[in-house]
Amino acid sequence: MAKKKERPLTKEELQLKIKTERTPHWFHSEPQFSLIRTANGSEFFTLTESAETQTLAVFLLDVGDYATERVLEIIDLWKERYKALGWKPVLVFQQKYLFIKNPKFFERYRNFAHFSSTAIYVDPFGEIHEWAKSTLKPSVLLMNQGKIFYKEELLPNLGDQLLKLEGQLQEALRFDDPGLPLSLLENYNIHSPIDHQSILAKDLSVTGQWLEGRGSVMTEDLQATATLPFKGKSFRLILDLHPQARENAKLVVTFNDQPLSTLFIGKNVKLDEKGNTFIDVNRTTGAFDIIESEQEREGSIKIFFSNVLENPIIFYEIRSA
Repeated sequence: MAKKKERPLTKEELQLKIKTERTPHWFHSEPQFSLIRTANGSEFFTLTESAETQTLAVFLLDVGDYATERVLEIIDLWKERYKALGWKPVLVFQQKYLFIKNPKFFERYRNFAHFSSTAIYVDPFGEIHEWAKSTLKPSVLLMNQGKIFYKEELLPNLGDQLLKLEGQLQEALRFDDPGLPLSLLENYNIHSPIDHQSILAKDLSVTGQWLEGRGSVMTEDLQATATLPFKGKSFRLILDLHPQARENAKLVVTFNDQPLSTLFIGKNVKLDEKGNTFIDVNRTTGAFDIIESEQEREGSIKIFFSNVLENPIIFYEIRSA
């Protein structure tokens, strides 16, 4: 007996099915869009009426980049400037770090006024990035009715590129409001630093026993150290606990062989009873700000490990600005 042919899903049924599957990967919002497989390859598929009718500003970002905070500042500005007009920002992060799957990680951005109402999608397999042909640099897609009408990488000339992006956004919004009177913001008063160096974990100068993985290095050696030169105002470690770790791990950090000064100590650094400056590595912080200085600093940063035998550490990247 021939197998009964299944009835094709209607658009509404397909939207509901995909929403159910994708909900765990969306934060602050119901699923807004997805990719679907067709005879012509992957196609962008909107899941809500607002995603279908509004201009979407889809930011493809890396949680380790300092540029991510700058983009969030821009979104705060634009949500105030264009709040009465039909547009929606969406943040898309590639799931290349373990910690990004934990919703508590995103609490690091709660100081941005509109963050809690900005849709976030954690792209589990990098499909959106691949479909958009995005490089490793932060990028933005301006979209309407599921089609990209403008694409821009946001580094290295972030200020100039934001002006171009706002101009394109205004042009799109003028379709619905031809009398849009606002001029471009000629001078963005942005406070976050800009990335100028990204070091892969495998390029660290290390002692002790380390294992190299795909895009990361790991140690459970109590005698291990990691050292690297630093010149700049901001320094950030991207790291995580190994999935088999039993508890948080402690990493002691020094600058020129001394504890970090209160003049430039980062927000994720603590002081213990012996006067050591350290970070408490857990499963939610992920991006640890070690140095935050108003003046440029130059020297050597060294990292020591205290309880990694049962709590191995995975290093992904080092960022400075």
